[in-house]
Amino acid sequence: SLVGELNLKKMTNQFYSSILIILLATATPLLAQKKTPNDKVRTLIVIFDGLRPDYITPELMPNVYKVKQEGTYGNQNHSVFPTVTRVNASSYATGSYPSQHGLMGNTVYFPKVSKTKGLDTGDAAQLMQASESVMGNLLTAVSFGEIMQAHGDRFMVFSSGSTGQALLQNHKVAGGLIVNPALILPNEKMPEVVKVLGSPPPYAKPNKARHAWVTDGLLHYALNVDGPAVSAIWYSDPDGTAHAEGIGAELAKESIRSVDEQFGRIIAHLKKMKMYKDYNILISTDHGFVTHVGQNNVSDFLINSGLKEHKESEDVVVIGGAIYVKDHQPEKIHAIVKALQQQEWIGAVFTKGIQPGSDIGVVEGT
Repeated sequence: SLVGELNLKKMTNQFYSSILIILLATATPLLAQKKTPNDKVRTLIVIFDGLRPDYITPELMPNVYKVKQEGTYGNQNHSVFPTVTRVNASSYATGSYPSQHGLMGNTVYFPKVSKTKGLDTGDAAQLMQASESVMGNLLTAVSFGEIMQAHGDRFMVFSSGSTGQALLQNHKVAGGLIVNPALILPNEKMPEVVKVLGSPPPYAKPNKARHAWVTDGLLHYALNVDGPAVSAIWYSDPDGTAHAEGIGAELAKESIRSVDEQFGRIIAHLKKMKMYKDYNILISTDHGFVTHVGQNNVSDFLINSGLKEHKESEDVVVIGGAIYVKDHQPEKIHAIVKALQQQEWIGAVFTKGIQPGSDIGVVEGT
């Protein structure tokens, strides 16, 4: 059994509202007439990690702002819950809610890998460990990459963020390509990619050099006459810099300008190649940002309340915003929920549905 906790006031730095901008190819509508292989409508997905709608201004993001004016802006777009990067990456990659694709957090619990510690879903190596423990079923929904492969095409992913985020976009690679500064798949493509793009630059805040490196990869491998029908690029900023510096900090604003500059390179390249009108361009994000203050430790609270034996104990395991109770003991779960509900710093508490599809949890008030 799982008890998830979220405090919307103080504990979360993610923001539910997300953005979506769609620039449809002007040469043909989305449902185009039959075209030849070299004259097809293509799609480019651009994700700016942690982008807020109010960042899109002529001053901060002139290139994205211009596309916003030309395209369609979806102001009712929302992140899935939990509103964290790798959960939303998995939902976008599968078209599924977390209950279907099974990736429940930026840190997850796979007891076959570790009975007391969580796995960081930002680390592709740890995701592969998790995948091996469940016989390759890392995600429990079919991914877009697999669908593309079944239709005789490829889905290419370019990412300047974590290796886990890159992998989850096409976790079986499925005939496609993943290019990330610390992860290139399939493995046999690594020497060629490094030869073409040069050695991956080190991580920085802002992550300018890596943004440029993966953009180079997108332009070379995907945005050409022989490129795939669908490709995606995911920039780690403004998230990476804003986490450390805060919303509105000069370095955070610099990171926003840097990713917009790379987006401008993409648009200029498509126009130079006379391919701009062949593309549907979708711009979105995994989550936004809010400011939070204060920090409470759920594990310490449970130990001090006599509901968990000690830090390394297996009776109750706290992983990120989730609590796992050994042997699914109903009495222990009820006691934990009751204790959490009495705390001012705890927001909504979630438990397993009282029946499949129900919004009401098995514990009163959840």
